[in-house]
Amino acid sequence: MKIYRLTLLTALLLLSFTNEIQSQFLQTRINDPEPANALIGKRSDNDWYRHQDYLNLNSFFHGSETDSSNFFTHYNSQKNIHLNSTSTGAITPDSSIVESWNPITEKWSALEKREYTYDAFGNVTFELRSVWDTHNHKWNGFEKKEYSCDPRGNVIMETDYSREQTSGKWLGFFKKEQAYDAEGNISLYIKYDWDINLSKWITSRREEYIYLSSGNINSLFIYDWDKTAGKWIPQQKTKATYNSEGNRLFEIAYDWDKITNQWVGTYKSEYNYNSNGKLILYNTFHYEKSSNSWIYEVKNETTWDTE
Repeated sequence: MKIYRLTLLTALLLLSFTNEIQSQFLQTRINDPEPANALIGKRSDNDWYRHQDYLNLNSFFHGSETDSSNFFTHYNSQKNIHLNSTSTGAITPDSSIVESWNPITEKWSALEKREYTYDAFGNVTFELRSVWDTHNHKWNGFEKKEYSCDPRGNVIMETDYSREQTSGKWLGFFKKEQAYDAEGNISLYIKYDWDINLSKWITSRREEYIYLSSGNINSLFIYDWDKTAGKWIPQQKTKATYNSEGNRLFEIAYDWDKITNQWVGTYKSEYNYNSNGKLILYNTFHYEKSSNSWIYEVKNETTWDTE
């Protein structure tokens, strides 16, 4: 049996990170491998520029909206990035090229290229990553990603492929589907694995999130797909309660017992706060089946200076 230790706090952080990535989709992807510090904005002369800090060295993206030769460049011994864009009204690059400086030849050498396509609303729908073949002097694609978004711009499907070096065929290696509630919170996450023998996607994992009106996660349910039975099998559930300020007070996790077909407690956490809402006590327990009792695991006390 797979045991997941995904607490609601971890889940909330993951979802927060996912939403941030979606809201800053281009900003993080076009400047990989290290995301931009900030999108500065649009100047009065109708130019775009972007600030980025690589190893404490400042750089700028600069170019006219109507100039197809727009580029972002960072000249040091580490990397040089060019962004090419033919779009207008927003920074939606068609491609980005990463280069490295060769101190011997004193020339920039191409390393990686990323190409993008978009839907009518500016959401990325396709991304292709390629590496430069120095022997044949051409770009070789090695990874591609396909995205589908809902009318609000939320990613509802992502499918990733990698190219098999020998045959040159594209093979799936990651796929996910996501659904959202009326507030834009992820309510359903489904992960798929690629079956290389059947050459198709097989459902693997399912996560269901239930939120309170405050936006805090109330419950998380995790399931694994049983290929033989052809159905979802419960694995873990986690529930949490909060105070009126939205601070977590209690959290408890359960594993599904396939023999008794019921939920069995595995761990729980308790939180206490001072009058300023700062955490002062954090206790965790694990459940011991042999004694049928909760065993103290961690006690963490924090003292704050008087404000």
